[in-house]
Amino acid sequence: MTVTQRKSQLKKLIDAERDPAVLEQVANVLAKKVAKPVRGTALVKRAMRAEEDLKAGRFQTLEEFEKDMTAFVSSLYDKNGKAKRRA
Repeated sequence: MTVTQRKSQLKKLIDAERDPAVLEQVANVLAKKVAKPVRGTALVKRAMRAEEDLKAGRFQTLEEFEKDMTAFVSSLYDKNGKAKRRA
């Protein structure tokens, strides 16, 4: 199908459409330029990796995280509550 034929077909469908909501959606689609596919964005890639980590069991519960952070913060101070100097 050529571009001209496709346009003609779409114009017929638009002319036959009576629902204003559908026409509004068509107008919105035609007015927007699609930049790049959503699946290729960095955010989606990070989310997919996170899903893989979750399925593979590579995660920490909140309780485990709090225990680790408490131990880490405690390691920064001596017994008197003074911060240790780092070189």
